[in-house]
Amino acid sequence: MTSVRVHTRIAAPADVVWKVVSDAAAVASWVPAIARSSASGSTRQYEIHNGPVIHEEIVTNDQVLRRFQHSIRSGLPIEAHLATIDVLDDRDGSLVVYGADVEPQAAASMMAGLMSEALDGLRRFVEAGA
Repeated sequence: MTSVRVHTRIAAPADVVWKVVSDAAAVASWVPAIARSSASGSTRQYEIHNGPVIHEEIVTNDQVLRRFQHSIRSGLPIEAHLATIDVLDDRDGSLVVYGADVEPQAAASMMAGLMSEALDGLRRFVEAGA
């Protein structure tokens, strides 16, 4: 499995950022590539703009650690996937770290690009007053 990791700093308290990240159903509000999203229990579904519908398992939604983990189960040509978003206190706001283990290795660069775009969208959404 190949690991990728990206991060961003957000000018907002970690609790504010966490509120957005932990709302599994609302991921379409801050990830630019996602057209629609919904969640029920430990599953999440979203549709990529002009693309496939992705089905995920929500593995962890830990309010204390501010850690959200999700795993793609279908919709992309990925053999294995586990992603983790950690929202950490930072002296001037928050540090958000988004990492993933993915197989096949060829999917890692695509995944890193999508994760970077997601964090850019999260930063813009939160800093605009989400």
